[in-house]
Formats: sequence, structure tokens, C-alpha cells
Amino acid sequence: MTTRGMYDRGPKPAKRLGHRLSNPRDPAVRLALKRQCPTCNAKPDQWCVGVAENSRTKGRTITRIHVARATFKEQP
Repeated sequence: MTTRGMYDRGPKPAKRLGHRLSNPRDPAVRLALKRQCPTCNAKPDQWCVGVAENSRTKGRTITRIHVARATFKEQP
């Protein structure tokens, strides 16, 4: 047993990209919302629309953006 406790599952994983792209307060999301989406053609200031064929969210607008719309910078 470690000093952290018997039920410790180890360090938490890094935040997943999918969760980050649905956070309206994230700076990457704010920048992405200023551009048109090449995947679903969502206009600037609009959230992306589901495009997956076998998904229940196809055609629905929910709080998310596609990866193609976002730009990421390397952090040292």
C-alpha cells in the first residue's frame, strides 16, 4: 500500500481533447469560433453540427467544435 491510499488509481490523465473543444471558456475554442468550420460549414460564432453517419447527434448543434476548425500551438 502506498502513502496515497488503498484506492489510489494513480495520477489523473491529461485532459482529453474532446472535453477541451466543448469548453466555451477555453481560448482555443474562442479562437475557433471566429472561423468557419471546414467539416460542417458552421458559420463563425456558431457551434459545429454533428456529421457522423451512425451517430445520434448527426445534424444536431451542440456545444462542440471540430478539430479541423481549431488551431493548436506547441507549449514548451
